[in-house]
Amino acid sequence: MATVAAMTDALSARADLFLLEPGFEDPAFPGAVYFDRYSALLEGVLRSYPRLEEVIVVHRVGFERTRGLTLAVREGEAPGRNAVVFRRDDRPTDGYGLTVTDRGATVTAGGFGGLLYGAVSLPRRP
Repeated sequence: MATVAAMTDALSARADLFLLEPGFEDPAFPGAVYFDRYSALLEGVLRSYPRLEEVIVVHRVGFERTRGLTLAVREGEAPGRNAVVFRRDDRPTDGYGLTVTDRGATVTAGGFGGLLYGAVSLPRRP
C-alpha cells in the first residue's frame, strides 16, 4: 500500500481538484439543500490525509444550475455543425471516449455514467 509520503514524493507538480461546495441549492428546486456525494467523499479523504493538500490545489466551487446552453435532442445522424452526438458502445459503464472536430463532438460510452462524464468533459467555449 502506498503511503501519503510516497504519493507526495512521486508527484512533481501540484494537481488541481475541483469540488462542489457542500450545502448548495438548485434553483429548480427552491428550499432543498444538496451535497455532491463524490465531493463529500473526497473531502473526507483530504481530512484523513492532510498532506495531500501539499500536492493538490483544491478549488471549492459553487453549483450552477445551467451553463446557459439550449439543447435540442434528436435521434439519428448529427444535424450539422456544432452538434454533440452521444453513442453507446461496449465500454465499461463509466468509461467514455471523446472526439472533438471542427464540426462538433462525439461522446461514446458504455452507459449513463460514461455519457455524463464525457458530456462534462466537453471543451468550454466563451
